[in-house]
Amino acid sequence: MVVVGAGVSYNSVQGGLRPPTWVDLIRRLADAAKLRGEVSRVLDSLLEAYSLLEAAELVYATAADNSRLADVRRTLRDATDGPEGAHFKPNEWHDALMQLGPTGPRVVVTTNYDRIIERGSDNTFQKHEHDSKTVGQDIRNGLPTLIKVHGSVDTLENTILNQSDYTRLSITGSHVMDVLRALFLTRTVLFLGYSMGDPDIQLVLQNVQPIMGQTPAHYVLCEDVVSYKRSMLQTSFGVTPITYPTNSHDKGLEMLEELAERSRAVGA
Repeated sequence: MVVVGAGVSYNSVQGGLRPPTWVDLIRRLADAAKLRGEVSRVLDSLLEAYSLLEAAELVYATAADNSRLADVRRTLRDATDGPEGAHFKPNEWHDALMQLGPTGPRVVVTTNYDRIIERGSDNTFQKHEHDSKTVGQDIRNGLPTLIKVHGSVDTLENTILNQSDYTRLSITGSHVMDVLRALFLTRTVLFLGYSMGDPDIQLVLQNVQPIMGQTPAHYVLCEDVVSYKRSMLQTSFGVTPITYPTNSHDKGLEMLEELAERSRAVGA
């Protein structure tokens, strides 16, 4: 099983544009919401403190007050998936991802909103969002399954971005989160495209915590991490970092391609 974050999509470049980081996305949404004056200064302080969920909450509340929610949602779609007629295409990381395992990955979970994975797989996955009630059935039947745990640009009103959205996720996403917990307890998971300071990976891990004391069963391919974060990941979440030098993403891609080649050889 593979969990895919924004770092994988970030390598897709179309017409000189690429999907934004979370901070850049919030700033674009703030422009669409027409944040001004003191509200804009509060947003800057939240982003400086990396309080991203609260920053997104501020943007969406302001957008609602300014009757700009439709503009914000369109901006979210265009920023993450590319504008109409110039959608972001799969990159080398997506290509390597699709080579994992003898016939490709059977279960892919992503916190990304874009449709790049769908394009890279020719839409062969059964796609589910966080409020799905049937994802367990598709996995049980052995179908290739894509779980978009934070929603998709296909259903903009259903995306998960701010603090209130995460509260909604805990209520409407109970079936999907139960399935994820079961998968994390029974399968080895590889995380791709996450930094260790990314709130996304922390929230996913907190929602699917392993049994304390068990041997780390999962892995994250990422840049070098300091020793205390490595220890925290292993002891608290059961995740072992597989690292490459900071800013050496080409090396990270080589490692993923090598892993894909070995996984296909094992299944041959």
